[in-house]
Amino acid sequence: MTVAAAQTLPEDTPARALLVLIAFLTAAGSLLVQGGTLAPVLRWIGSDVRAEADAEVQAVEERGRLLTLLRATGEEVRTGWSGPDPSMALTLAMLRAQRDTLLDARDDGLFDPESLTRALRVVDADQISIELKGAPTDLAP
Repeated sequence: MTVAAAQTLPEDTPARALLVLIAFLTAAGSLLVQGGTLAPVLRWIGSDVRAEADAEVQAVEERGRLLTLLRATGEEVRTGWSGPDPSMALTLAMLRAQRDTLLDARDDGLFDPESLTRALRVVDADQISIELKGAPTDLAP
């Protein structure tokens, strides 16, 4: 575009040939500089993207391990359950056991604190929801 603009100058413009040459050199230099730095910039950006993707994969794997742990804990409670009202009371007992499991995992440093905090919030929200619906809260697990 710069070269095209320079070539539209009238023929009688002083130093027109020099202006066209300067426009051409500017355009060529710009392309060479930008083209020469494009590959390193893409490598730099690509490494950040790969690092973010790796972190996301690790987070997903950790959430999967947490979910497996919580399911196993819930199944242990369900298997050994002998209390009354097998729906809400059992669910509350499972939530208490899951909270204890998450707190033990936190104390042992088995999981990322952020993942544990999220899981604890979900367990707490589930328990609060059940308790607000009027479920018995004084049952022992």
